[in-house]
Amino acid sequence: MTGVRLFVGGHAGTLQGERNNLGGDRCFTAVHPAPAHTDANDLHYLLDSGAFSDPPERRLTPDAALDRQLVWESRSSDAWGRAVAAEAIVSYDLLIDEVWTDGIREKRRWSISEADSAVRETVDAAAYLASCRHGLYPRRLVLSCQGVDAVQYAECVDAVLHHAKPIDWVGYGGWCIIGRWQSWLPEFRRTLTLTIPRIARAGVQHVHLFGVLWEPALAAMLWIADQHDITVSTDSTAPLLAATRGNHRKAGARDSYWRNNVEWWRQHLANLRQSRYYGAFSDARQAALL
Repeated sequence: MTGVRLFVGGHAGTLQGERNNLGGDRCFTAVHPAPAHTDANDLHYLLDSGAFSDPPERRLTPDAALDRQLVWESRSSDAWGRAVAAEAIVSYDLLIDEVWTDGIREKRRWSISEADSAVRETVDAAAYLASCRHGLYPRRLVLSCQGVDAVQYAECVDAVLHHAKPIDWVGYGGWCIIGRWQSWLPEFRRTLTLTIPRIARAGVQHVHLFGVLWEPALAAMLWIADQHDITVSTDSTAPLLAATRGNHRKAGARDSYWRNNVEWWRQHLANLRQSRYYGAFSDARQAALL
């Protein structure tokens, strides 16, 4: 049984002087063109909505966001020379772990009261995508959720699950901050403890964690999901791009050659049940491991 499935992000056309033709499990966003040389013969991709990239003044409506995704699919298929629909398509949530000031984005978690409106917008976006499911088949729907603390997150998950079917995926947004602000790990675990059982009771069998490559968080999610027979995936640009940085080790690369680094991360996450962070443990043990 696979551990955590990794959808490798990144739209760069070339890496270390080579064409970026990486296939397999990929993650793309509708904001940027796909790499033209991608190996479309072995491609399974998650198509994000672009909500991460859109500043407040350029936010779209859920229907306009979906139109952008479908246009992206069509143009990318033309570039690849064959029609390739997304395996999974993501709802247009509103992120609560970043703040835009004078056109500049910074990582900063919202307050619970500030996030109430973001949760409502996120639920509305999930509801809209779910209303389009017939026309989007066989793509999976990734119904994104947001929330600052475990209780608010559970409320969002409950509302999103009202629109979900067992074939859908539940997306955990707003946690890419956790690798930098590791003190949020206990709250992340509490969020999983509250929400994963709810997701399982609704019959949904897969969850996706957006933009996280930090092992303690991924191993925690995998362990709790395993208790409820739910599978897990994540996405990140780091496996593709970290090897190209000036100091690749500081950037988190495990190999200086980008293809080898991608393969290392794919294999490592596939075997994440062997991680020392996998398993039930208290916050005290968690702190000791960190």
